[in-house]
Amino acid sequence: MSIINSLKMNENVNIRLILWGKMDIAIVTQSEILIATKMDQEYQHSILLRKNINLSVTKMNMLLDKLVESGAYNKIMQKYGITP
Repeated sequence: MSIINSLKMNENVNIRLILWGKMDIAIVTQSEILIATKMDQEYQHSILLRKNINLSVTKMNMLLDKLVESGAYNKIMQKYGITP
């Protein structure tokens, strides 16, 4: 990775940390932050497991359901600034 790409990536991370309330101050070169009032993208995430893991889709879904039911899922999403 070039130094320029590394700096840009770090700058983007710093901006995200500021927006998430995890940092108070960051030095950036030139940035434009737009805060939308409506969703412009939607993501569908998948879970990737290493080969030969003994975990069925049913069991994985049960574990995810427990996270949602316990409130832990929402806490994780909030930690990263994601609205579930």
